[in-house]
Amino acid sequence: MKSIETKFEIGDLVCPIYEAEKGEVDCREITGIIIHENGDTRYIIGALQYREDQLVSEIQALEIAIKYHKRQERMLQEVFAEKASAQILKTYE
Repeated sequence: MKSIETKFEIGDLVCPIYEAEKGEVDCREITGIIIHENGDTRYIIGALQYREDQLVSEIQALEIAIKYHKRQERMLQEVFAEKASAQILKTYE
């Protein structure tokens, strides 16, 4: 039987990349792997199937989510600074 390497293995904790990009880290365990004759690999998590490019490891998910939340913090600080400046100007009118 031919051995095929995959990025992830059964039992690995992974997270859908689209969730990590939104700041969510909801890692789940891979319960199965399907490898089609054309080489297409699908990972089974619960009742869902994912392509390899749709998943990241738990560590990668945390890194992506941290970057997302840092961007969110910067945006909120900018909005706060604008609102605070506007409020200060109002008090001096």
